Amino acid sequence: MRFDQLVPLVELSPDLKKGSVRVRAFVEGLGREPLKGELCVEIPDAGAKVLHEIEIKPGTQVCEARVELPAPKLWWPIGHGPQNM
Repeated sequence: MRFDQLVPLVELSPDLKKGSVRVRAFVEGLGREPLKGELCVEIPDAGAKVLHEIEIKPGTQVCEARVELPAPKLWWPIGHGPQNM
């Protein structure tokens, strides 16, 4: 298989109390047979980790995994709060 690109998609609830990060991994299966694998999304500072089993079929495809953040540390502009990373 060949890894092409990774796209993180961040969502935050309207009340700012919950968030999530969805990861889209664009991959290409190079063999004739499907491969089994795992897509891991880990955010150490938030103590969040998810391991998603995937199957990579021949050709280009998108694999997704999502990790929930129950109380995300928010980033605020200077003078309005902390600039968490």
